[in-house]
Order: sequence, then structure tokens, then C-alpha cells
Amino acid sequence: MGFKYLKLFLLAISLFLIFSHFKLEAENNRKKGLSKGIVEFYKTGIVYNPLVDEYVEEDYFSENTLQNGDFSNGLSHWATTGAEIFSKTLTKNKFLITDEEYVSASCSLKVIAKELPCRLYYSKDKEFRALRCPQGYTGSSIWLGVKPRATVKASLYYKGAGPTVYICLLKRNGMAENLDMKMIDEVSAAWKKLEVSGVIPQDGRAIALEITINKNQPGRVIFLDNIKLEVDFRVN
Repeated sequence: MGFKYLKLFLLAISLFLIFSHFKLEAENNRKKGLSKGIVEFYKTGIVYNPLVDEYVEEDYFSENTLQNGDFSNGLSHWATTGAEIFSKTLTKNKFLITDEEYVSASCSLKVIAKELPCRLYYSKDKEFRALRCPQGYTGSSIWLGVKPRATVKASLYYKGAGPTVYICLLKRNGMAENLDMKMIDEVSAAWKKLEVSGVIPQDGRAIALEITINKNQPGRVIFLDNIKLEVDFRVN
């Protein structure tokens, strides 16, 4: 019996040492992050959350451009909001590739908004998904890393229900706000171009493109085509 208790005691000591090691390592990593944040704050006066750097690349547009803006590859690189349970997306809104209407041959995206607001995001993921929490930077596919003072411009063509277009900004402290937005109230019977733009502030870290139908307009149907998101690296 004594040997059995000794083994249990040694096992308990081993587990304690293992957990202590991981706890100490986690605490050291946390302190390193806090230390880096404090250094950044004293250097720049900008509140800095080191966790953002773990989830968002530094400069998405140095090697990438917005892909599938003409929907020639279906819904690849686009996402919406919703919930995913057993891989079944729970959303009533319809996102359909169609040749009924288009600006550049031979298709466009037709959105039937049965639930408002009906949101569409550009995504780094190739597969179309309904995101549970798209604007959270941990594990989100919509945030695209950018550098401060760069000029960002988004443009698209729409027909039907008027959209609201946002360039969303993720700041270095992990908080999100709008860099620029434009809301269209009227239904358009012809294709129209819409543009939004802004300059990334010094505490800016990433951007996201959101296209939303949030007005109860007749039909709640919109066609989208030729969506672009451009970043000018020439800074003053």
C-alpha cells in the first residue's frame, strides 16, 4: 500500500510541475506581449494589442488583390453572416450567380434579401460560408492587413435595391470602426457605380469590405458586379 501511495504522490508532483511549466510559459508570453504593447505606446502614443498580430497578416495587399470581384468563379472569396450547425448554414438570404444581368460578361451576383440586414463580406477563404462572428479578428477571414497612411478605395456596380457599402477598419488596439461608408436609399432600374474610400490612420491595422442591404426596399433584390478593392502604397 505504501508503494502505491508513493506512486500517486510522485504522479501528483509530476503533474504539478508540468502545469506549473505551462502556466509560467503562458505568463511569460503574456508579459512579452504586454511589454511590447507598452513599448509601442511610449514610442507612438498608440494603444497596441499584440494579439492582433497573431491573427492578421501585416500587409495582405503586398502579395494579393481582391479576387473574384466579377463572380466568374461563383461565390469563391465571399461570405455572409449566420450560424453553422453540423455544416448546415442557417440563413434565409439567397446568393445566386446569374446571367440575367451583368456588367462584365457573363454573370453577376443576385442577392435576394429575405432577412435584414443581409450582409456580404469579401473573404480570404475560397469557399462561401456564413460566419458566426465576422468582425472578431480572432480566426476571422474578412480582415486584410494594411499599413498606415495607405489610401484605400472600394468600388462596385449595383442594380436593384440600394446597398450600404462599408470599408471597415480594425485598429491596432483590436477595436473596429468605419473608415468610410455610403448608403443608397433608392432602387435603381439601371446599373450604377458606387465608390467609397479613405486613408488608413496611424493606428489602423486592417480593413474589411462589407456590402449590406438594410433597407426594406421593394423586392429586396440586388445585382452586384465588378467589385474592386484597391490600396495605394504611395504615402506622403
